[in-house]
Amino acid sequence: MVPVFSLRSNRSFGVGDFSDLKKAVLWAAATGQKLIQLLPIHDTTATHSWRDSYPYAAISVFALHPIYLDVTKLSQKQAAQKLLASMEPLRQKLNAAEAVDYEGVLKAKWQIIKALFQLEKETVFKSSSYQAFFETNKDWLIPYGCFCVLRDKYGTCDFTTWSETRYEPQIATLLNTLDQEALLLHYYVQFHLDKQLKEAVSFAHQHHCIFKGDIAIGVFKNSVDVWQNQSLFHVDAQAGAPPDDFSVSGQNWGFRPTTGPG
Repeated sequence: MVPVFSLRSNRSFGVGDFSDLKKAVLWAAATGQKLIQLLPIHDTTATHSWRDSYPYAAISVFALHPIYLDVTKLSQKQAAQKLLASMEPLRQKLNAAEAVDYEGVLKAKWQIIKALFQLEKETVFKSSSYQAFFETNKDWLIPYGCFCVLRDKYGTCDFTTWSETRYEPQIATLLNTLDQEALLLHYYVQFHLDKQLKEAVSFAHQHHCIFKGDIAIGVFKNSVDVWQNQSLFHVDAQAGAPPDDFSVSGQNWGFRPTTGPG
């Protein structure tokens, strides 16, 4: 069992990413192991700070975390290679850190992602592979994209403070008109994350190894899932654990309990 962020290799950008999973597979195969369990890999970007590093407080039960994107695979254009070369000193600095510089890595990766998005967006959005991805995942992808845009617009993921306190389909239409670039950027990132993770899974299967995912036992209180489906959750309550030997006052995990069984 291992968190992806700890699989940092010599080629990483300060944190283990989905391409590094292949090296873990080769190690597992060489040592006679057939299963690798990963800690949650969902997007936890609530505050754009180190506080988001807790892997169990996902803002979406579907979206993958942008920090695990291998940015070197986004474009082969000369301009992209020039950009990556200019970021090489920073990459080496982040990669040499004793612990993951969570904020530093995310800031650097988003700088690269946004630049390469401008280079590749037209080609990506016209591709049949992206169109198939969008059609298959639009039920969660569109609300997720809207949530991320509004989170950054208002500077908080606490949707109870937004004008758009509940998700409605017309929000996506409005954002597609006013903030199309911001919305499409999140679609673009999730498309590439999905593609890179599937490549790692296929590589694992070729080496007679499988990945087992770990998930949170609940959803984060300020998540797109709660925003989109408030009737399914007790929005006035939070889940946690009762007092025990490890915490005399109990624990508040910040998860919303569901209104139904299970």
